[in-house]
Amino acid sequence: MKSYFAFVLLAAVFFYDVSAAPQREGVDCTDKEDGVYGWGCWSYTLCTAGEGELIECDDDFVFDEEYMQCRYHLLVGPPCGSYRDCTGMEDGRYADHHVNCTAFYTCNGGIFFGHNPCNP
Repeated sequence: MKSYFAFVLLAAVFFYDVSAAPQREGVDCTDKEDGVYGWGCWSYTLCTAGEGELIECDDDFVFDEEYMQCRYHLLVGPPCGSYRDCTGMEDGRYADHHVNCTAFYTCNGGIFFGHNPCNP
């Protein structure tokens, strides 16, 4: 079971497509309050005292809009991350509509077991 779980997690990394994720760029921080204003899945602009700084996420990290910072991709929901909440869901496979239905994710015992590509 452990090897299956590891495979599923690795599959989530390789098969999750974030190309359709929203992107915002070209942020002018002049006259803006301090904070995050522009973001994409792998970076964001942090405005501080009218100056903008591009912050790039490390490998396996993506921008989390809820926390307004980079976090590990399995902890972040779509469109940038891979996490799905399986709490209260029946065991089974579910279409992943965030990747144009080319993948599914598996829930078992309320636990997210990762993404898998669909066979043509």
